[in-house]
Amino acid sequence: RPGAPFIKDIENWEKELTMPDPDSFDWEGMAERNKEFLSEPRAYRTTIFTGFFERLISFIDMAPALLALVDEDQQEAVLRLFDALSGYYAELFKRFKKYFDVDFVWFHDDWGSQRAPLFSVDTAREMLVPALKRTVDACHEAGMFFELHCCGKDEDLVPAMIEAGVDMWNGQPMNDKDKLYKEYGKDIKLG
Repeated sequence: RPGAPFIKDIENWEKELTMPDPDSFDWEGMAERNKEFLSEPRAYRTTIFTGFFERLISFIDMAPALLALVDEDQQEAVLRLFDALSGYYAELFKRFKKYFDVDFVWFHDDWGSQRAPLFSVDTAREMLVPALKRTVDACHEAGMFFELHCCGKDEDLVPAMIEAGVDMWNGQPMNDKDKLYKEYGKDIKLG
């Protein structure tokens, strides 16, 4: 809940947060319950609704999350959290492919407001791209495509998305997609 953050001290998040164990999920049961649906000849997508920045917000609130991305005293802890999340997502991807033969992952991580990104491209490169790249690489290694759903006027952050290896960006209409296609169309699909 806003105003009552789950994690009180991001520098010690490991003491307050337990990562779920993907081995404890009933993958075989889920696959069996969805067998009929998954037998149709079409592409299958799964969604990760809360990416790195959104997950940070959910743990410590919006203003503290924005501050933590640029505060030198908190950055190391945030990078540790993002690293742990990227490992968790990688484990999920392996199972999505094995049990459901998923074709692509739709990964939500909103980085912008209605008028501009919430942080600079340099901050994105430093704080988000390393973990996002590991996550995209894990997705590709599992044999799936990676689509980033990233709300806001984020066109200035497209180079960071490309550096992370994102296959497709699902951006909102407020972004100049014609300009982006001309500049980056060879490097990223625009959805």
